Amino acid sequence: MSIQAEPTVRMDSDAPPSLVEPVVIVRLGRTEYGIAISAVREVLRTPYITRVPLPPPAVCGAAAVRGAVVPVMDLGIRLLGQPAERPGCLVMVTDPHSGEPVGLLVDTVTGMIDPDGAELREAPPEVEATLPPGWILSVISPQAGRLVTVLHLTAVLARHSEPAPTNFPLLKERG
Repeated sequence: MSIQAEPTVRMDSDAPPSLVEPVVIVRLGRTEYGIAISAVREVLRTPYITRVPLPPPAVCGAAAVRGAVVPVMDLGIRLLGQPAERPGCLVMVTDPHSGEPVGLLVDTVTGMIDPDGAELREAPPEVEATLPPGWILSVISPQAGRLVTVLHLTAVLARHSEPAPTNFPLLKERG
């Protein structure tokens, strides 16, 4: 079974790259991220999360979803190094590595960006500096003043047992 976890991108020689499939927009604090709709199984209100002993750093526990116990990752911890501010949604995705469901805890789901009229562009350096290399596919600016970072879900979920790197320019140790 092939799992597609990244948005499909159309690359025409004369036109800028554009989305071929919709992207679900999630919010963590004031930042919006995009996840390929093909990877999203469903969006739920945050269920009761049971803590588990010695979890990987971003995993906050497990939840019972439709009769199955699924691991729950706080996407705020994974991406930003701090918990989601007001976790209100659990975005159920398919882990591209195992094919198993994983819950991503986010503040809210703000909608979806349809491929019609949405243009992808390379992430500016200030956005690239916020996440480890390879975690960002591109950015979308659906309207003036709004920037959505499209995540490379395979990279974000890879080795999720390890903490996010701390060698970003914004997180340098004071010496």
